[in-house]
Amino acid sequence: MDPQELGITQEELARKVGMSRQVLINLEKGKIGSIRFIKLWGLLRELGYDFCVIKWNPFKRQELECEE
Repeated sequence: MDPQELGITQEELARKVGMSRQVLINLEKGKIGSIRFIKLWGLLRELGYDFCVIKWNPFKRQELECEE
């Protein structure tokens, strides 16, 4: 989801999650080396997404799904 779809600017979104607008721009462009998990999680939640943790076996083919 794009910040504009939420009716907010990049500046407002960046401020809500505690990062600079430039960091947000670099993240969108894939030009950021690392970001703290809590910042990324906050950003995703503001955009309407969330994380899910599942147990995964790399040697067994399986569908990866999160439960609600």
